[in-house]
Amino acid sequence: MITVDNLQKSYRAGSGLRDHTQKHVLTDVSFHLNDGECLGIIGESGSGKSTLSRILLGLETFDGGNIWIDGMPHKKWIKQNKGKFSVVFQDYRTSVNPKWTVQQIIEEPLNILRSEKKIMPSMK
Repeated sequence: MITVDNLQKSYRAGSGLRDHTQKHVLTDVSFHLNDGECLGIIGESGSGKSTLSRILLGLETFDGGNIWIDGMPHKKWIKQNKGKFSVVFQDYRTSVNPKWTVQQIIEEPLNILRSEKKIMPSMK
């Protein structure tokens, strides 16, 4: 279950030292997704789809609002579930080594998880 409530994200748009112009990418984004439901996010280029995805994955921070996953605050959930997400970004060629076989691509995250478990045996 994922709940996003009034999510905000902006980036500094100005290029000068004194230019503090902000580009608002996400403004008051809210939705609720129950277990077993599927959500499609569509929109124009630059509308914030990738930014929202990166925030949900914990790859980027947000400026305001709240995110809850399985009833837990987003930051805490991300910390407790590190390595349980796998992502293929829009340009898959930058996500995987094009010289690898399909087997090598699938094995890579599994090997990383195995090595982390050796370091932290308390991980289940």
